[in-house]
Amino acid sequence: GPYKDNVALGYLRAQAVADVLRAAGVPAASLRVTSAGDKGAPFANTDPVSKARNRTVTVLFEKAP
Repeated sequence: GPYKDNVALGYLRAQAVADVLRAAGVPAASLRVTSAGDKGAPFANTDPVSKARNRTVTVLFEKAP
């Protein structure tokens, strides 16, 4: 594909989610976008179904100090 690796693809996927959150009014300063690529995938990358299930974005909410 057009992406250097899964880290790059994951970052762009997470950035797209952050863009939606900003458009919904979440302050940009409260968002942090990272990508782990294949590391820490929620499902084993052993078959096409599991690989498709790993195309996710995890959103973590933390209580403000």
